[in-house]
Amino acid sequence: MSVGSNGLQADLTTAFGPDNQPYFGGQRTVNTFNFTPGGSSATAWPQCIFNGFGFPAPAPTTLMGKLQAVFNANSGNHCGTAVPNSGFAVAGISQGQTLISHGSYMYASIGAGGGVAQFKVTVDPALGLSHYIIRTYLSGSVPLTTGLGVADDLGSLMVFTDPSAAGLQGQEVVVKLPLCEDF
Repeated sequence: MSVGSNGLQADLTTAFGPDNQPYFGGQRTVNTFNFTPGGSSATAWPQCIFNGFGFPAPAPTTLMGKLQAVFNANSGNHCGTAVPNSGFAVAGISQGQTLISHGSYMYASIGAGGGVAQFKVTVDPALGLSHYIIRTYLSGSVPLTTGLGVADDLGSLMVFTDPSAAGLQGQEVVVKLPLCEDF
């Protein structure tokens, strides 16, 4: 059952962030359900899944009960279409084809010729909205980032790149960076 649309021309990557929100990366932006995800609005994740659903009496009171009722009824697409995310838009993420989550952090490719941005993602305790602290983590000689990963045993962020920027077979290079999750 589909809960909504990612709103992208092409979905190149999907990840759940440290804020338990889905993030969709691709052409042209990184999208989430709501410009700033989270909170209590009817369009926010996960309550958007059952927004507008007519529960039979007695209505379930728990999140899991509500989700189960919606899925059992195969009543989809209540979340609508995801929109460009505020934090990723501020960071200039375009063509975000790689996106991962690690602890309280997310990493995303900045786009063609860009590099990698690091996001510390927290949730505002009063409003439940996601909050981002952003910095460029890798820039310069990275024409095309094709993948990201974390090697916890090495304390490293692994950045997979294609120096040819053409997507040719056998051209990928792995850049190993120290994993600095310190803000």
